[in-house]
Amino acid sequence: MQMIPDFEKLDEWEDIAKKLVDKYPERYGHIECNKLVAYIITNKEKTDIARPYEMQTDKLPMRLSNQYDYFIWFKHPEEWHEKTDNIKVALVLSALDRIDPDKPYGVGPLDYRDQSLMLRTFGYGWAYNEKIPNALENDIVFKD
Repeated sequence: MQMIPDFEKLDEWEDIAKKLVDKYPERYGHIECNKLVAYIITNKEKTDIARPYEMQTDKLPMRLSNQYDYFIWFKHPEEWHEKTDNIKVALVLSALDRIDPDKPYGVGPLDYRDQSLMLRTFGYGWAYNEKIPNALENDIVFKD
């Protein structure tokens, strides 16, 4: 029998998202932060994970009865709780950047081609590099 995952809501993720949208309105002003929610699966065994997080959106008609449009989750508590603040901020930036203002309710893929902004701005391995700048404490020049 497959184990049913337990989820912990990440209020910290949501707080960071609000601060980033406020700090970079020209880039993320189209995002309604109250439509985002983030979770961690707390009862899953840790595995080697190629992706730092997962993200999806609800489709119609389900979204009509759901208060959130975008769902972000981490597959193990370490994938969020053990990250430094600058990496947490970068993970939130990555998710915000996947929300296309021209395609509401769509989520861009999480791969090197489509996350090239993160690579050009923070460098290869940004999700694990504790030396990247904190986008809340520094003014980041995004390299589109």
